[in-house]
Amino acid sequence: MSWTFTSEQDLASTFATEINPFWQTSVTLGEFVGKDNIDVHYAWCIPENPKSTVVISSGRIESYLKYKELIFDLYQNGFAVFILDHRGQGLSDRAATVQKLPARIPGSDRGHASHRIRQDPEIQTARAGQRCSPGAGQARLIPLI
Repeated sequence: MSWTFTSEQDLASTFATEINPFWQTSVTLGEFVGKDNIDVHYAWCIPENPKSTVVISSGRIESYLKYKELIFDLYQNGFAVFILDHRGQGLSDRAATVQKLPARIPGSDRGHASHRIRQDPEIQTARAGQRCSPGAGQARLIPLI
């Protein structure tokens, strides 16, 4: 299998001539109202005949916009891609108060993803692939660290 990736030396010109136009024409952006009326923003793109699906779970304080190049490259290599900005991160709304979380969660930090994954129904849905599978097949979770 041959892979195509954006060259670091051509990144600035590729953003202007390929990646940004791709985001205008091929990426669907949206939002839905999650638990506690929090607007959760997402993006997705599906090539004509996807090889497989990649669900990106971004990190703390990151927006899906940080992943434009990676999403472009995955799409160019035949993958359907789904990503969301977790509540309180990126373009998604923040809760009016953070008092719902304990001051210290044993073994983690207040905003640590493992705590959010257990509590947030949006993440549970994305992990289960209920909204983001363009075709039948065996789901595999591959952590990108």
